[in-house]
Amino acid sequence: GAALALDAPPSDPEWVGPFQFRWTAPPCLADVKPEAQSHFPKPLERGDVLNSVDGCTWQTGDRDEVLRRLANYDCRLSFASSGGFDHSLRAAARGAPGPP
Repeated sequence: GAALALDAPPSDPEWVGPFQFRWTAPPCLADVKPEAQSHFPKPLERGDVLNSVDGCTWQTGDRDEVLRRLANYDCRLSFASSGGFDHSLRAAARGAPGPP
């Protein structure tokens, strides 16, 4: 989970719970496990960007900041589609298998 990843050396991409992130700023999905997909209104895709955790956006969007937020994840992850702003996907997951 996210808490363990904070203590580990960074890798890129890196699995955090059911999500594999590339540590761009903000982070984007490299992959997502199938069991996480059912918690989102539209399927997440490689390249989708993690916008916020529980409604909180990033100061820098770097790995440590994002992992600290994910370690305290409560109920909402928001992603934007890699297709661009005009085709943005806001996905709120309630009860999704988040990073512990």
